[in-house]
Amino acid sequence: MKKTEKLLSPFYGDSEMCKRINTFAWENTSLGPLAEWPQSLLTAVNIVLQSPVPMVMLWGKDGIMLYNDSYSVFAGARHPSLLGSKVIEGWPEVASFNKNVMNKGLRGKTLSYTDQKLTLQRNNIPEEVWMNLNYSPIIDERGKPAGVLAIVIETTQQILAEKNQKQAEEALVESEEKFRTMADTAPVMIWITDPSGKCLYLNRQWYNYTGQTDKTGLGFGWLDAVHPDDSKQSGEIFLKANKKQIPFSL
Repeated sequence: MKKTEKLLSPFYGDSEMCKRINTFAWENTSLGPLAEWPQSLLTAVNIVLQSPVPMVMLWGKDGIMLYNDSYSVFAGARHPSLLGSKVIEGWPEVASFNKNVMNKGLRGKTLSYTDQKLTLQRNNIPEEVWMNLNYSPIIDERGKPAGVLAIVIETTQQILAEKNQKQAEEALVESEEKFRTMADTAPVMIWITDPSGKCLYLNRQWYNYTGQTDKTGLGFGWLDAVHPDDSKQSGEIFLKANKKQIPFSL
């Protein structure tokens, strides 16, 4: 009997959500018993189940939710209670957003959002989530929109990484500005070189003492400004300090 039921299942595959949809009490929802579902709904569900990316279908005016395994991961602790629920009730914290999606989708319109920020309670606490969202109407046998198909690609980690990178770059710029301010007011010569000894930064005291400018100092070896009699000894000291990665000055 079980083997016969499996063969009669309108859905292809053995994924978790395929099994859940097959055994869900749909007669308690506005969709009605599974055996009475229209072919357009069955076809749309199969498309969702076979997709490797998170997809959720919102069927009818209530937006009854049917989704695949990838979306169940995105849903967090909201899964599996989202299955068969009305989208407005399933995600109450973004009810107004989803109302707009349903209103436009059931009028045959498509919607697309890039890095859309929403605050969701996927794991019982509010969290900021960024997503690429694409919504398309699903057409039924009458040629009219009967539901909305959503593709949900979370970009939270990418957005946070970019924000952290930007903050790090801003902190570095601020740190460099503070260093330059301190270095330019210091009563001693300060310079920064790359491992080869070429100057990357020279403070004001350096320029005052040597008479060099950015054009004659930066990019050139700092040893060019040292007196010829001291050049060899200074170079040896610099190389020794550079190997040990210890501060060096004259």
